[in-house]
Formats: sequence, C-alpha cells, structure tokens
Amino acid sequence: MRQIITSFFGILLFFGCQDVERPEKPEDLIPQEKMVAILVDTYLGSAAQSVAIREVRQNGIKLDSFLYAKHQIDSTQFAKSNAYYSSQLDTYIAITEAVERELDNMKTVADSIYKAERDSIQNRVKRNSQRQNTVEEEEETPSLIQSVESDDA
Repeated sequence: MRQIITSFFGILLFFGCQDVERPEKPEDLIPQEKMVAILVDTYLGSAAQSVAIREVRQNGIKLDSFLYAKHQIDSTQFAKSNAYYSSQLDTYIAITEAVERELDNMKTVADSIYKAERDSIQNRVKRNSQRQNTVEEEEETPSLIQSVESDDA
C-alpha cells in the first residue's frame, strides 16, 4: 500500500513539473521608466473611473485609448511588454515599487495642496469674521457717543 501511495505521488510530481516557457523579449519593448509612467496612469485612471464611473461613461471616455495615445504605444506593445516584465520577477518588482513610490509622492503633494487650501480658507473665514466684528464695533461706537452726549445735555 505504501508503494502505491509513493508511486502515485511520484507520478503526480512528474506530471506536475512542467517546462514553463517565458515570453521572449519583444523587439518594441517599452523601457522600464516608461512602463512605470504607464502603470501610474493606469492606476490613476482606474481610481478615477471607480470614483466617477457615471461621468466616464456619459462622456464616452475610453481610458485605455487615452493612455495608449498619451504614451504613444499600442495595446499589443503594452501587452507584450507587460508579459515580458511580469516573467522577470525582480524587474517587475522594481517596476511596481517605482509605481508605488510615484503614487505615494503624488498623494503627498495632493495632501499638502489640500491642507494649504483648507488652511487658507480657514484663515480667510477668520479674517472675515474679525473684519465683521470690527465693522459692528465701529457701527456701535457712534451710537454710544451720541447717547453719552445726550445724557450730558
């Protein structure tokens, strides 16, 4: 019985191991830096689409077509390059880490702009409130002076 089980697992192991063919390097391989930029735009487009799917559909925006035109590539070139890079694990990890760093940098900039705008609005509201108080005080001052003058008379 033990030999049958061992033979069964041996056969499974033999057929389970296969020669994985990796894609060949395409002639029109997209450089890594450009691939990072494309993937950053892809993630941003996906995020925008998930937030405003109705507007994207109503305006007939084709994000894929936009990306290909922006980066002057076609879908086949992107697919082949992506398949090649994903078969090169170390390279693909480096690309995805660069994408993550770029997105983090963009988030930091966006957060600082948001904070600066929020602080600016709060400061403007505070200044307007102080001006309003000053105007109200100035309007009350003549009436007080008049009431004091009328009391003296």
